[in-house]
Amino acid sequence: MEKLLYLTKTLSRTKRKDYENYVVNAIWNRVNNPWLVPVTQQYVRATDGHYYFIDLYFPQLNIGIECDEKHHATQKTEDKQRETTIFDVLNQINEADYMTLRVQVYDKSFEEVEEQIEECVKVIKNKMAELKISNGWESFFVDPCEYYKDKKYISIYDNVSFSTNCLVYNTIFGKNYKGSYGKGGMIINDSVIAWFPSIVIEGQKTTWNNAISKDGLTICEYTNKWNDNEEKQQKKSEIGKEKVVFTKVKDPITNKIEYRFVGVFVGKGFNSKNRFVYERVSDKFEIIK
Repeated sequence: MEKLLYLTKTLSRTKRKDYENYVVNAIWNRVNNPWLVPVTQQYVRATDGHYYFIDLYFPQLNIGIECDEKHHATQKTEDKQRETTIFDVLNQINEADYMTLRVQVYDKSFEEVEEQIEECVKVIKNKMAELKISNGWESFFVDPCEYYKDKKYISIYDNVSFSTNCLVYNTIFGKNYKGSYGKGGMIINDSVIAWFPSIVIEGQKTTWNNAISKDGLTICEYTNKWNDNEEKQQKKSEIGKEKVVFTKVKDPITNKIEYRFVGVFVGKGFNSKNRFVYERVSDKFEIIK
């Protein structure tokens, strides 16, 4: 049921873009392989700091499909830029060995577009045969307890979400809690602090007090209280302390709200905007058994 729900929602995300919707669904249906996982509007952060979205992306192949409509003639990556979500930031792809296939629909006949679509399908099928692709869905919808049972570390690159923070405590920090526990975080032991901040993307207009950068490397915490010097001095006590950070995210495809690991961060101090800065020092954490 989850697979059907995912496919239904991801393949309908382009419904307001007629040409793109046609191309995306045509390629998916003609590839016709139930083991392949499609992602629409995949967020990508380039090495120069810019970011954009791939119309259709196959993570098992690291192949993306771009539907070039008329506005692409004057706009390249700019038209792909929109407000990101934390889910996007956590699931950005590595562009190493990434292949882009393009289907130009403007100034083209139906037959010419069909020819491009068929060429994309051919490349995808050849790549699948070359890599001997097996069932990608087995690692797509996973039980975190089973997934981490025999693993030593949790990584930001794991495609794993937790339905509750209690499940995080029990699976990652070796606890045996029931129900809701330590909503905002807690001290696990002398060297480990778990933190579950409510976070938005840096630059978004919001009243929240925690913002993560688009590259996921820094978290800025801010509040009007820090105009009071006493409060500010108290916050400085967190300089040098490491926090294992999980944040609540909403999957833009399934709309499910769960917790995701965003890394281990260390307090660095206040910046010029009077915000307390945490920098990511590790993209993995050793699981406490």
